[in-house]
Amino acid sequence: MVPNAWAEEVTRLLPRGRLRTWPGTAHMVPFADPAGLAEALDEFVSEVDR
Repeated sequence: MVPNAWAEEVTRLLPRGRLRTWPGTAHMVPFADPAGLAEALDEFVSEVDR
């Protein structure tokens, strides 16, 4: 949805920033890879919920 360079820069600037991509899924990750998205969200929530 945004240029990769921009996403990398924003991620670098955020204190707890993480960049996760799903090559080949365009912008519909919830439909293209729901299990992968759920896994990524679980990992994120477990890290920030400390």
